[in-house]
Amino acid sequence: MQPSPWQRGPAEILEAALHMLRGQPSSSNRLTFILLDLAAEAVFRTYLTLPDDLVDSAISYKERKMASRGSFHNLVAATRSGAGERLSHVDLPEIEYFHSMRNTLYHYAGGITVGTDDVSRYASSVLQLLHELLGLDLRDEAPLDQEELRRVGASVKALDAAIQSLRHHTKLVIEKAEPGLLMPSVIHGFELLSDDSGVQNLHRQLRSYAELMEQAVVHPHAKRWLLELVEPYLEFASDTAIANARFLFALCRDPVNIYLLYIGAFLLPEGNIDRGYLYSSQDISIVEDEDEHILGLYSKAKDLLRWVKEGTARVSPEILRVFSDQIDMYVDRVNELAARLSAWTMPEGG
Repeated sequence: MQPSPWQRGPAEILEAALHMLRGQPSSSNRLTFILLDLAAEAVFRTYLTLPDDLVDSAISYKERKMASRGSFHNLVAATRSGAGERLSHVDLPEIEYFHSMRNTLYHYAGGITVGTDDVSRYASSVLQLLHELLGLDLRDEAPLDQEELRRVGASVKALDAAIQSLRHHTKLVIEKAEPGLLMPSVIHGFELLSDDSGVQNLHRQLRSYAELMEQAVVHPHAKRWLLELVEPYLEFASDTAIANARFLFALCRDPVNIYLLYIGAFLLPEGNIDRGYLYSSQDISIVEDEDEHILGLYSKAKDLLRWVKEGTARVSPEILRVFSDQIDMYVDRVNELAARLSAWTMPEGG
């Protein structure tokens, strides 16, 4: 919902401060704090100058208008008298204290700054003030406090560690089941396959893929299935078959994708998309889109980790709070899969 004209000025100042707080280093705290103080002053002055039909005030418009021309403390005193119980959730003494800090920052700038915790607290107070006095709720934009930041940081580290653990145990399983897929020459072949150079080279990629599978995969059922995931003859290939080939070659950028595709089809099939559904004429990209498949779980966990690492400074804290819960969920699921792989043993007879 767009802010009303009288809400817009204070909101724009406050949003500028919140943007700086989210995306700038702590060296910008001084300027952010001053902006927050300007926003608080704008909220008070706007409230006091609004006509009677827009505010519920215990003092007259004339009294409010006169007070609006006074000092910051006059603004607070008149607002306290007029708004009464509406300010029960606003810590006015704290706002006045922060204003006195702002005066020090403004007039004695050399070498003086302010801590991030104080900036965050002032932001939360001004957001509440805007909501109570002008009816505009931007509290979802409130910056994360230090405890929340620590929690998000810990969750991100935990997900990173879980993904690394999953990669490690995936390679250990493949070492037992199909050690040829770990050979440096095969991994280099995967790298070459993942270089998509256009339709004219698709023939070469198909031949290279077939040669890699023939060279690396020992178990005949698995080798046949992996070969049948792509249509070897382009002249007979459907659009879906060509898209599948390109998808499979793109997976080769990270060999762990291929390992998990194999493991989901033959070694830990429970809960995964049945391998009988996956063949060249069906859309096999579903294995990456669905996090019920172990490859999809791995891919989505990696995407989430990358998104949070790259986007922390650009997204709203409310979105980051939601994703923090999602990160914790993926940490549990990825660790559970890593534990299953860790416990896997080669069946007797191979």
